[in-house]
Amino acid sequence: MDVSNEHLKYLLDRTDVAFQAVMREPECDELHLEYEYAKTELDQYVAVVRQNLTSR
Repeated sequence: MDVSNEHLKYLLDRTDVAFQAVMREPECDELHLEYEYAKTELDQYVAVVRQNLTSR
């Protein structure tokens, strides 16, 4: 795997772990916030990759 794929894997894993934590404790605002941060970071990364692919 190249560096970008490793980073994508990290972001996907982080988002998945955060989502699972929210499912275990849905009343915890801190876990919801961590999930939103992880999801936002993943979304931003995917947007940059898409932009790079379309500009080729």
